[in-house]
Amino acid sequence: IIDKIKKIILVLGGVLLVLLVIALAFREEKPTKQTPSQLSQTKEQKVTYVFDIPSLVDKNIDEVRERLGAPTNSSLEPSSKQKALGIIEWSNTFSKNNAELVVTFNSATRQIIDFFIPTDNPSGMTNDTQHLLELGHLELNSDRYQIEFVKAIKQPSSYTGVKIIPGPYF
Repeated sequence: IIDKIKKIILVLGGVLLVLLVIALAFREEKPTKQTPSQLSQTKEQKVTYVFDIPSLVDKNIDEVRERLGAPTNSSLEPSSKQKALGIIEWSNTFSKNNAELVVTFNSATRQIIDFFIPTDNPSGMTNDTQHLLELGHLELNSDRYQIEFVKAIKQPSSYTGVKIIPGPYF
């Protein structure tokens, strides 16, 4: 009789062990609930860009200045002598959070020619093209602008920044 009881206990233990393994395998994990402050922190952490270039591509230089503030250049426009020589292409540089944005524009029409975001790497070069895109809140394939990574002259496998050319690109 004792041998039969031992066998029954052993079988029941084995069945319970199999059921426990099955239950653990099919256990549903419930998502953890986040407090509103945790949710806002998560959203803030996703914002990694310094300049929101997509919001600027359809603006003229005056509207860009209005959005970004005063440029760091001492000369915002070509002088009258420079204009008399035919110089109409000019650039303004904007700084924010240790990053720069150079905006080249036509001083006669006020239209943006291109934007340039130099790398924020102290060496002046980077291989991290994704970081360059993030600085400008850029997508690699957009129908609103064209992206060109600018190669470093001394080290063509690295980049000095990213050039953004506004326009409809279909």
